Amino acid sequence: FRLSLEAEERTRKGVAMELHDDLAQDIAAARMLCERIGCAGDATLAREAAAILVGVNAKMRGLSSELRPPELDASGLGAALRALCQDLERKTLHGIRFVGDEAIPRLPELVALNAYRIMREAVANAFKHANKGGIMLTSTLIDDGHGCEALVLEVRDDGFEPQDADRAEAMELRGSGLGLRAMRERAESIGATLTIAIDPDGSRVVRQIDCGTGG
Repeated sequence: FRLSLEAEERTRKGVAMELHDDLAQDIAAARMLCERIGCAGDATLAREAAAILVGVNAKMRGLSSELRPPELDASGLGAALRALCQDLERKTLHGIRFVGDEAIPRLPELVALNAYRIMREAVANAFKHANKGGIMLTSTLIDDGHGCEALVLEVRDDGFEPQDADRAEAMELRGSGLGLRAMRERAESIGATLTIAIDPDGSRVVRQIDCGTGG
């Protein structure tokens, strides 16, 4: 499973770079040409063409970010998690907050990527299944009891309707939800601790990572 994750991330990284460095630049160049045509030709059509290219460019940059968040490489896990919450809040118009220090110690690449993807899945699940009162993603550095720092990442929502309790409990106990299973497998592949507590009064997904070993 670990090898398959590494292969998946290599593919994502390659596609993201291709989208960002090649196709996105071509589209930007085409946009500038359309704007120049507007000075001498049909300005209305040129503006419409430029607007279409702007939309395509935005979609491609969004896809690139989905494949591999640029903040993760540029600024680290904390910045990537904050950007994730801000992006989802903008798209969904739902209260999704990141609380914590962005200055998370640099983790091994695969550990940071798995942490990001687990938290993204947890936030997405909370948005789909929880009440719409708000979702919070927190990051906290603690002492792991052995003289090293550990990073605790937690996604908390405000619960769900009581009639959904039986289905939620079954998913938690059997791991039948594909999202929950993928989260557990990602955590196990790097030796991290993952706790999932589904509750009508407020569910929590907690992941603890040893900053000293990255596990």
